Amino acid sequence: MSSIKGTGGKKAGAVSGAKPRVDKKTGVSSVPRVAEDRLNVSASAQQIDDLFQQLSDLDDVNAARVKSVRESIKKGNFPIDYQRLADKILELSDELNAEDDD
Repeated sequence: MSSIKGTGGKKAGAVSGAKPRVDKKTGVSSVPRVAEDRLNVSASAQQIDDLFQQLSDLDDVNAARVKSVRESIKKGNFPIDYQRLADKILELSDELNAEDDD
């Protein structure tokens, strides 16, 4: 039986509020117990959990790339594709206008 304690300091599995039973032959009293709860996790589930943990540890931003771009902008040698920039601004504007219409 598990040695994990539940509320009230009783061992896990003990039926709360149950009266002890006395074995007539041996005179030994015992508290009725319920089956222990168990959780079996497959190896695949454990691998998936490990992968999620690794993903949560990753940075959302590539700090080295951000630093490189900032330095290029400060030095004035960061290439800007003005047509692409204009297209993206228009896309964003269209998205914002579509949200306002909803």
